[in-house]
Amino acid sequence: MKIEKQVHEIQLSYAAVDELSQKIREFLTVLKLPSKEVTRYCLAAEEILLSLIEDETTDRIVRLTLGRKFFTPYFSIETDGTSKNVFIKDKEEHSFFGDSFLQNLGLSPEYTYSDGKNEYSFKLKKKKINPFIIILIAFASAIAVGCLGLLFPENVKNGITDSFINPVYDAFLNVLSCIAGPMIFLSVAWGIYGIGDVATLKRVGKSVFLGYFLMLYMFVIIIAAAAGPLFNWNFASSISSANEFKAIFTMILQIFPHDIISPFADGNTLQIIFLAIIIGIALIFLGKKTDAIAIAIEQINHIIQFLTEFITKLVPFFIFIVLVKMIWTNTVDTFLGVWKLFAVFICSALVVAFLLVLITGIRYRTNPFSLIRKGLPTFFTAITTASSAAAFSVNIKASTEDFGINKSVVAFSIPLGMILFKVTTAISYLCLAYYFAEFYGIEVSISWFILVAFTVGILAMATPPIPGGAAIAYTILYTQFGIPIEAIALTLACDVFLDFISTGFDQFALPYALVNMTSRLNLVDKNKLKEKKERITKN
Repeated sequence: MKIEKQVHEIQLSYAAVDELSQKIREFLTVLKLPSKEVTRYCLAAEEILLSLIEDETTDRIVRLTLGRKFFTPYFSIETDGTSKNVFIKDKEEHSFFGDSFLQNLGLSPEYTYSDGKNEYSFKLKKKKINPFIIILIAFASAIAVGCLGLLFPENVKNGITDSFINPVYDAFLNVLSCIAGPMIFLSVAWGIYGIGDVATLKRVGKSVFLGYFLMLYMFVIIIAAAAGPLFNWNFASSISSANEFKAIFTMILQIFPHDIISPFADGNTLQIIFLAIIIGIALIFLGKKTDAIAIAIEQINHIIQFLTEFITKLVPFFIFIVLVKMIWTNTVDTFLGVWKLFAVFICSALVVAFLLVLITGIRYRTNPFSLIRKGLPTFFTAITTASSAAAFSVNIKASTEDFGINKSVVAFSIPLGMILFKVTTAISYLCLAYYFAEFYGIEVSISWFILVAFTVGILAMATPPIPGGAAIAYTILYTQFGIPIEAIALTLACDVFLDFISTGFDQFALPYALVNMTSRLNLVDKNKLKEKKERITKN
């Protein structure tokens, strides 16, 4: 599609804001962007212009450029004057506009100041390919190359494996191990600090935060107990009940590190989590005294998240290498043996969903089948995209209109629940630990089970909400519990299916959990909750 460059100059005013917004809307519509995307870009542009109006300069001229640069459509807003980055707001202003707001909208604006000109530009994102399709391509390509390679002489296959596949395989695992500790520390610490202040921390801790936390671990414990007998364990034979109690007590005491460096050097997940929780809470209590530290943590967190997202883009390539290696070394049977893992995991996810619906139905005396229909739109959106962001708006709408939860509660609790209540993700980690402990004959004990149950919940909360983000969590999980690191290769090959299922059930579970958590606060419209949803509509 040929796009002619357009330049519009106009004196800044409230009328000009509407006019320029309309120009942007027409430009984006020609590009056939979805209406939601058009609205997001127009909203961001309007906020930039309104922020400029607040400046003391009244005769400011604004230049809007619409066009294409290096095959990528873009639009920019340019104005003369002193440097003014409207994306950065002072904390005292309590403005919703800024980096975090734009990131939540999925926008990545750029600001530059040169030769006395402020420029705010937006590159329009290309439509992303469904990650499931990319993984399927990786699977199909690996099978084709692997089967073709079987025709090669043995020494040729060994040469390719030793000189290329194995080094790349080892390098990828090393990168995952390197970033795992900082990722989980920053995710937990920044997540706690993001609660805001001491008053909010106390209020959240007594209701939503604590509710999500306890409910997640309630289901993890139920599934841990129910799924345990399905696996053949290598129990530690020489541990008595007294020694087992000592081992549990020692495990608790080992959470406290003897210095701040060793947890990261040794990859001790529990100590890293402990440090993150302590530092996150300390930042909240100290407030402005630690603003510099908070900013540093936030900026480093952005770097780690960027690196994590980049690494996860390499996962399909890694899966390709792993599958080719498995075909050439005749270990495909290992991959086929994971049917037990998937069977236990899917049954566990269904049990959690069933219990949530059943508890809600009994508590509110509501037809369970009607409750299930209310959650299906969110479930179908999440499971077909493996994206909690894609299901966000559907979940918000269902929570308020179908489940009757107070809007103010939903606006705060659903985003928080997308981080804290990833119950099916936690169960997927639990099933993986169980499966590979059986597969590799890992020696287990009561303290091992307790540690697994605790760790999978924290890992689920800290997992980045992006496709493939669990790759780092797998590294932490296996390192912590003595599972050989090569298990990650097989896990990543299975991850695409685990990710889609986990995301679907996690998003499905959120409104049911929230309904039960707020039952005593009279924040649920019971009439709306009991209304029948006759048909499922896709958003």
